[in-house]
Order: sequence, then structure tokens, then C-alpha cells
Amino acid sequence: MKTRNFDIAIVGAGITGLSFACAAVKRGYRVILFEKNEQACSASVRNFGLIWPMGQSAGPGYERAIKSRELWLQLARETGFWVSENGSLFVALHEDEMQVLEEYHKNFGSVTKILSPSEASNVSSHILKDKIRGALFSPHEMTINPPEAIQAITKWLKKNNNVEVRNGEMVYEAGNGIIRTSSGSWKADNIFICSGSVTHTLYSDVLKQQNLVSCKLQMMKFRPVRGTFNIGPTICGGLTLMHYDAFRHCPSIEKMKKRIFSELPEYVRYGIHVLVAQNNYNELLIGDSHEYGIEIDPFIKTEINKLILKYLDQYFPIKNLELTNIWSGIYLKNPGNTEFVYRADSSTFLITGFGGGGMTLAPAFAEDFLTSLRTP
Repeated sequence: MKTRNFDIAIVGAGITGLSFACAAVKRGYRVILFEKNEQACSASVRNFGLIWPMGQSAGPGYERAIKSRELWLQLARETGFWVSENGSLFVALHEDEMQVLEEYHKNFGSVTKILSPSEASNVSSHILKDKIRGALFSPHEMTINPPEAIQAITKWLKKNNNVEVRNGEMVYEAGNGIIRTSSGSWKADNIFICSGSVTHTLYSDVLKQQNLVSCKLQMMKFRPVRGTFNIGPTICGGLTLMHYDAFRHCPSIEKMKKRIFSELPEYVRYGIHVLVAQNNYNELLIGDSHEYGIEIDPFIKTEINKLILKYLDQYFPIKNLELTNIWSGIYLKNPGNTEFVYRADSSTFLITGFGGGGMTLAPAFAEDFLTSLRTP
């Protein structure tokens, strides 16, 4: 593409930037996409790969997640990446956890189902049915393989004549319709800066003044030593009920929290909730933790990984699995909000702070944002 004038310029080719690029292409806009690395390698690939409506409160957040779900399915058909409509299984080890699940199902669970221990074991045979009080199943959650999906989407965008993708190019100035890098400058009617947790380059002064909080997570990947190991839905436990806003209106949640704060203070300290997801290579992704703060150390804590596996062993023991990878990731959270949007000038927008919900929310958010931007 020879033109240096575009309708939309996007800085950052993680899931948020790609979501805006896809939404813009759908509308026929000329798009240029900048990524400082050869491909996205931060939070967008350091996660479970979950499209997770169950994490959102009933109402607009949940509806946006369901819309994103449909967009992911459509994108998978167009680009060919793997997606599994495997659902989620929330397992209760304690009676108060079961009460929360039953309350959620009664008040918000139009598609969920309460399962007995035996029924939960039928859904996922590796669950220890004698150790749990029951479970809640939701059919809407999905799993993708983030590195492969992002690579497939990027490749698909590159084939579009209205898109220019510039990997390995750092943007050092963006605003008022101009984007500058070490190799030149471009013009765009609108600029979307989707730099994830990077706050020290573009508009660092603005970002530092906001109420954004950094969150560091830790995760592990395992592969079966032999044979297959199909877990069915993505599996989580009672700690997860504390983590997601979806459950905060359940009457028994405070009682459950009080017990967990008393019995499991080290889990509360590290913000641990335990999830097990499975990718298209039969590998298990297990995590994670949530350490919040302005300054976060770069080191992986073995104590956190041990706590995660200890908790999981109560109802989903890890056997005949080999640990292949451990990693940490960082994302930005905008407390009390599902995202952060700042209008730097009439045509430049900073968009970040999905707080771990980028996979679930960004595709639909990008669609809605572009629609609202172009509405008179």
C-alpha cells in the first residue's frame, strides 16, 4: 500500500488493537496497524485464552461479552483459528460456595444448570465427585489458543488491501492526526492507542494521573505424559467466585468471603483463584494470581504456583502431567470500570484497562465504539 493517509491508525496489535482493526475493516475503512514487536507478546498471549461471559455482571457487561462471543466465532470461521465452545464448570468444595452458585443460578442463570457431584463428574470425569458439594455449568464460555489466534487474525488483516500492518515498529509520537516512528510519519483521521500495560511511552503523563492499577498474574502450562486428557469445560473453584463481579450480588457471597479470608489468607494475599483450561494441543493451562500495585517486581514466585496446585489438588488432582512452561503477565485495571478510555485530542483515543477481560470484551467494545464515534 503506497498511501500514507488512512482513516484509522492503531497503535498496538494485541487483542484490543486487533479488535479495532477488524471492526474498522468491516466498515471499509483504510487502516494502518503498528506493533512494536514482531507480534504481540504481552498480556494478549499470556492468558488462558478464555472468552468468559460468566465473569461479567448481569446487564450490559454480560451482553457485551455475549456479543464478543459471536464475533469470535465469526472471526474463527473467517481466519481459521481454533475455538472450542466448551463452557465452564464452577465447582463447590464448601456449602457456602454451593449456596452462592445456587443463588446465581436462581437470579441470573438463564442458561446455567446446577449439577450434583455425580453430574459434575459426568461433565468432567477428572473431578473428584466425593470431594465436592456440587457445581454450576454454563454453556457460553469458549477457549482459543491466544498466540495462534492473534497470528491468524494478523495474517488475515495483512491480506486485506485496505490494511497495512507494520510489525517491529515503535511509535514515538501519535496525536492530532499524525503518527511518527523512526521510519517516517503517517496521517489518519482517527488514532486508537491500544498499548496495553505500556504506560511509559505515549501519553505517559496522562496515564500516570489516572486511577489505573497494574496487575501481575502467574500461570503454568502442563502436557500429558502419555495419552489424552480431555477436561471438557474450563474448570474453576470457590476462589473464583470472589474474583468475578458476576457473583457479587449473591446474598451468600459475603459469608463465603469471610470464611476464605480466615482460612486461606495466603490465597487472598496473592489474589489467587484457580482455573484450568485446555488448548488444542491437549495442554492444560493452570493459574492464576493477581498482585496489584504501581510497582510490580518481575520475578515469578514459586510459592504462588505451589498454592495454586495445592488448592486444585482438592478436587482436580494433577497426575501424569509434565510442567512445560511458567510465566507472568501484566495488565492494567481501571477500578470500578470494565475499560479505560481517554480522549487525548479530537481524534486520538487511549484505550486500555480491560482488567483481564480483553479477550471477553474488546471485540464488542471496538464495534460499539466505532459505531458511536461515527454516529452524528
